[in-house]
Amino acid sequence: MSAIQILLPVLIARLSLVDASCFVPETDLIPRLVLDKPVALTVDDCETACLANSACLGISFDSTCSLLGDPLSGTCGMPTTVRIKKYSNSK
Repeated sequence: MSAIQILLPVLIARLSLVDASCFVPETDLIPRLVLDKPVALTVDDCETACLANSACLGISFDSTCSLLGDPLSGTCGMPTTVRIKKYSNSK
């Protein structure tokens, strides 16, 4: 039995744990680490870039896209609306 035949069922089972992902608007008072500022023409493009980055926890999108990571400790900021990555699992 090849490694692919052994690992494939494990990968399929692991991937099926998450049914969907979405981005929920939230007001954030604590600034977050900016991971990247990819070229994105729409909010959907920005969300897609975030989904491709495992460290990305959310996005900020006005005229540019910012991929956001962990909150920065010891800092306070102005209230900002960010879109936080959420996962759903109906199982």
